[in-house]
Amino acid sequence: MSTAARQARNAYKYILQAGASAFLSFITLPIYTRILSPSDFGELALAQVYAVLMISIANFGFTEAVERNYFQYSDDSTRQGQLLFTAMLFVGLLSLVSISGTYIFIVPAAKVMGMQGNGNFLLWALIGQAIANINVYYFMYLKNNAEAGRFSVYSTLMAVANALVGIYFVVFIKTGPVGVLYALIISGTIGLALLTANFWKRYKLGINYAVFIDIIKIAYPLTPRILVGTLSSQLDKYLIRIMGTLGNVGIYAVAQRIAYFVFYFMTVLQNVFGPEVYKRLFSGDSNNKQKIGEYLTTFLYISTLFALTVVLFSQEIVYYLLGSEYVAAAEIIRSEEHTSELQSH
Repeated sequence: MSTAARQARNAYKYILQAGASAFLSFITLPIYTRILSPSDFGELALAQVYAVLMISIANFGFTEAVERNYFQYSDDSTRQGQLLFTAMLFVGLLSLVSISGTYIFIVPAAKVMGMQGNGNFLLWALIGQAIANINVYYFMYLKNNAEAGRFSVYSTLMAVANALVGIYFVVFIKTGPVGVLYALIISGTIGLALLTANFWKRYKLGINYAVFIDIIKIAYPLTPRILVGTLSSQLDKYLIRIMGTLGNVGIYAVAQRIAYFVFYFMTVLQNVFGPEVYKRLFSGDSNNKQKIGEYLTTFLYISTLFALTVVLFSQEIVYYLLGSEYVAAAEIIRSEEHTSELQSH
């Protein structure tokens, strides 16, 4: 199969997976918004802000370093396995330290986040985010190895599990917003078990100190930039909580969830062109490197078209998906997309 045909086939699989995940989100979001209040979504959003910040510190820039070194060891499957498991062990240990610290200092942490009544949300969100972060390394390997089929199957299974478990807890057991966090943990654990079973058959489990040093050399200079980026992307919800109410945070978070479908779609496209760009960079052929911009142009047009569609129909999306408490979300969706467009330029 030619490179172009293989990429087209992979793109088709990724888009199918993205469509299935988006469909599940469009089903569950209207159900949640008619049961959970904006204040409930506000608490969930603040818990996720805390979780993402803690895990970004624990991750220590390893995601970018591992993806870069994957291609450096492309001819050595043993080194690739050591790269994966060494990084996951280090990040997993730091994540456990973060979870333990949160458990010990959960009361002051909840006070800082402005959610004294539901401090346990911080712990559940952090556990779910930690599991999801470990899964990212498995999915990175599937993506870089152009295994779009496996990537899509595992992603879809986790999305289905998340939706079903979330609806079960929120709608039938009536746990309230914490049911959404339970769903994140359970679906992430299911994915982690399946992915681990698959990868342990393919790579020899091993830890390599030299590989670890190679990762650290690339990762630690990236950590400040990643931390600043995480703060800039998450701080808005915290500021809204300080200056406003939990309900305002909830409406903002729901609007962002819809707007971020555009970023999610772009990520799907990146799963297609990302490995190809890296291959061209490391191919040693100057012609391949010079044609990267031309190669990416088509993906730019496709992502821009999708973003414009969401902006133009934001009012209709809010009207049909959300309840009357979330009417203000439409304007936020448009402003989010406008901001992202300016940032991309």
